[in-house]
Formats: sequence, structure tokens, C-alpha cells
Amino acid sequence: MKLDFNAIAQGYSVDVIADYLRKKGCEDFYVEIGGELVVSGSNSEGTAWRIGIDKPVSSNDGKGSRVISAVLSVQNKGIATSGNYRKFYKKGGKIYAHTLHPKTGRPAENELLSATVVAENAAEADGMATAFMVMGLKESKQFLASHKEYEAFFIFSKKKKKKKIFSFFFF
Repeated sequence: MKLDFNAIAQGYSVDVIADYLRKKGCEDFYVEIGGELVVSGSNSEGTAWRIGIDKPVSSNDGKGSRVISAVLSVQNKGIATSGNYRKFYKKGGKIYAHTLHPKTGRPAENELLSATVVAENAAEADGMATAFMVMGLKESKQFLASHKEYEAFFIFSKKKKKKKIFSFFFF
């Protein structure tokens, strides 16, 4: 058995580094650890930071390169993505995601493939992205309707005639 308690560690670590840079007088920076990040100010071109969101599938080029499904324009925020398309295992033909549902202790099962959250800091974004992966699309959308302090980009899949259809939803 292996347990990984890395739910918000990367987001929190990014916040610690960002706070240090702010205390040293830095205004324009991008800090990233394992996909969780904080952006402050502007990029080298003087515009908002552009953050790519991976499409939750591998490319067909044989090199394992990433494909971008969307680009967010962000300033002075924390951003985190949780997904079930990289960390999973297959057993008996079934795929088990790495995110566990706290009520059942079993892998969370729903249509969400990826949840990207923009929040005031990376630890909060990291925690919310993980929570959305457990909640699923419908419950996450309901939560966001009454929590305007968060923005989220969801990638989910519905099967139609044995074909996966990817959909995107920005809230």
C-alpha cells in the first residue's frame, strides 16, 4: 500500500516562495512547483501571464509531449490543476484514479478529468482543485455559483456511442 499526502503541499510551497519574493521587493514573477503556481505582476512583455492547461490525453507523436487545451490570462493569483489522467492504475480493465473520496476511501469516480482553479493563493487553489475532482462536475458548478472568489476551468468526458467526448467549462 502507498499513501500520498501531497494534496496541497506543492501549492503551499509555491506560496511560501512567492511571499519571500514579495518581501524582497519583487513585483513581477512566476513561481511553479509541480504544476501549482503563483503569478505576480506582468511577464517580460508587460502583459498578464499566460498559463496553458493540458489536454488530458497524451499526444500521438510518440514523444509523450503535452497538448494545450486552453490558455488562461492571469495576474496576481494562485493557480492549481488536479487531474486523474496521469496518476492512475488499471486493474481488471478498469481505471482507478489517484484521488480518494473522503467518505468512501475509494478512488473518486465521476466525469471530471481535470479541474484548474484560480484563487488568491496556490494552496487554496490546490485544495479546491482536489476537492472539485472529488465533487464532480455538477456539485462543483453548484459550489462555484455561491463562491465567486474562485474561477475554475473543468475538462470532463462523456461517452457517446463508445466514443469519449471532451468538453470544457469555464466558470
